[in-house]
Amino acid sequence: MHQPIILIFHIFMLYTMQIIFFMTGVCKTQKTLVVIMSHLYMGHNMEGNLTNSYDGQERHDKRETGIAYLKPTISKGDIKSVLESMISDEISYGQTARTYEKEFADTFEMQYALSTISLTSAYHLSFLSFEVTTEHEIILSSNSSLAALDAIYQVDAKPVLVDIQKNSFHPSDESILNKINDKTKIIVLSYPYGSFNDYQGIKNSVEELNKSRKNKLFIIEDISYIIGAENNGHYAGLDSDLSIAGLHEDMLMTIGKGAMILTNNKTVYSILKDRRMHGGSKIYRPRFDYGIADYQAAMGLEQLGHLNAILERKRKIGEKYLEVIRQNSGLETYFKQPKIDTFGAFAVVSQKPLEHIQKYFNSLQIDTARTIPYGPLHDNLGLSPLDFPNTTRLFERGLLLPVYASLGRISIERIMASIKGYY
Repeated sequence: MHQPIILIFHIFMLYTMQIIFFMTGVCKTQKTLVVIMSHLYMGHNMEGNLTNSYDGQERHDKRETGIAYLKPTISKGDIKSVLESMISDEISYGQTARTYEKEFADTFEMQYALSTISLTSAYHLSFLSFEVTTEHEIILSSNSSLAALDAIYQVDAKPVLVDIQKNSFHPSDESILNKINDKTKIIVLSYPYGSFNDYQGIKNSVEELNKSRKNKLFIIEDISYIIGAENNGHYAGLDSDLSIAGLHEDMLMTIGKGAMILTNNKTVYSILKDRRMHGGSKIYRPRFDYGIADYQAAMGLEQLGHLNAILERKRKIGEKYLEVIRQNSGLETYFKQPKIDTFGAFAVVSQKPLEHIQKYFNSLQIDTARTIPYGPLHDNLGLSPLDFPNTTRLFERGLLLPVYASLGRISIERIMASIKGYY
């Protein structure tokens, strides 16, 4: 059974037990109930690593028939925090969510952090905070998140897509800068699969352009797969106008589904905060029900605490895969800075058609995923793949391999052997 489903099922059962305990008089206070139910719950041996507190150590798993592509890193602490929050009736956005936002901002040395219920809602609010309208264009690569494209259409702006470079997960500086015109409002920069890219050239060029532009250009960085990584003593992806970290199950941290917006701009933060939920300032403007629940924030606080351990573990696994690919393999990948790269996902590309590589890993009972789950953005917009040859190749000849933090030694060795054996 899929882990998030298990988590929801058990929380439901425990919440039902809460009602029974109170009705039967077994517990007279919520504090007593938390203690009893925590012991009951933590003692229950669920499948997988769901109840194992993650400590960054290598797992010695039993030999399994198949290796799942994805298992979110959910610890005992995560579950206990969610349980305590729900028992305390902390269901909607409240003090725990506000604490989570403050802790998030402090952790990454930012002035402001604002949580939302999804990556799409984070992009939507961000575009609104920069007053994007139907007259504006937003530049992004074709392998960017579909959430960004959806949000662009929510504000009636025009997406301007660029191809990635050959043998890279990223577009060139030139391809982005060449698309800038008077209508350009925002440039979205991302770090697919946790692959770091130095965007300083683009940032410097935008800063110079803004000295003479009537309409200021803004940069948004999607740090969903790179958050926590350091570059030259600073956190990667946090030196632009605004950064967005997705918190979905396949990302470095998760609250089930959600996102966090980070910025040092007080004006931008004020707009974000005002428009996130109903009942903002007295001046009416459309607002949205984008606030997370306190029980999600409770889980997020726990996740924040073991991010460094997750990054260390995934980096060790990713480096092992890289070593095999470099030695002798029919697969290639484009991670070029393993000391910064987080390996949030591990993308490999074959010279052969997708069906061949899928069949190979399926035969070894190793689950994989497509490199761009919902297809390249140019495909979604019906644009010619001939204008985006490198993104198309990544999608049509690439797959993502399992690289989650709780992968055990035997599973890692099996995956390494499969990489080495591919021709």
